[in-house]
Amino acid sequence: MALLAIMAAVVVPGLWGQYTRFQEQQQVEHFWQKVSAYVRNERRQGQNVTLQQQSAVLLQAAAEHGLAAALAVPIVFRSDGMVSGGDINLTTAADRHWVVQVAMPDGEVVIEKR
Repeated sequence: MALLAIMAAVVVPGLWGQYTRFQEQQQVEHFWQKVSAYVRNERRQGQNVTLQQQSAVLLQAAAEHGLAAALAVPIVFRSDGMVSGGDINLTTAADRHWVVQVAMPDGEVVIEKR
């Protein structure tokens, strides 16, 4: 019984933490999928896209996924495939912080928890 109690005290909270992190990561990834789909569509039509703090697509995607988004500097996606690069800082409802890093020059993306 003592072993069962110890396992419940140690393992269950650890699994819960992994589960909540997985859920948050899914939220962030779905947020980025929505934003990047918009960017791809605009670029296919020959348009440049500038993501700024108050960009409608950014605000809408963040609200849909229960996130708050912040950009220190605008990120420019040119129709020729070049990207200015930058970070999109995201905050979850549980006040955990994630960042979507868009690298210059080709727009490679890294998503990580901060």
